[in-house]
Amino acid sequence: ACPSGGCDGVGLLQTKGKEETAGHCRGFEKCPEWPMPYHSGEYPKHYPWRSLTMKDFPPGFMLGVGTAAFQIEGAYNEGGRGASIWDTYVGANTVGMPGSVCSEAPCPLNSVMADKGATGNVANNHYHKYKEDVAMM
Repeated sequence: ACPSGGCDGVGLLQTKGKEETAGHCRGFEKCPEWPMPYHSGEYPKHYPWRSLTMKDFPPGFMLGVGTAAFQIEGAYNEGGRGASIWDTYVGANTVGMPGSVCSEAPCPLNSVMADKGATGNVANNHYHKYKEDVAMM
């Protein structure tokens, strides 16, 4: 996919700074120099991606998605769910939950947590809205 040998194993992205045409770096108008670091507070004004279609991928290629339970589940203290390491990190009230290290509320927050009080207690509430979530897919 990248005749120069500069792209990664699936023919995407990296070109070691060589100018290539869009056909050689799928998803890009032209192959970018890689990596492209930005200084703190600086953000790109333009992203060089173009729309992809299934024709841009090899035959049989399958797309997939992933997420973390803490990001979507919610219902942190329902259905017999045990305390997770993230519940402990954010200081969720895990008293009495299986695996909890907190024996008395309020449970302590991690000292390096930037957004104090932000928990996954409700998150995207997939636990209660899974039928709606699946219907949207």
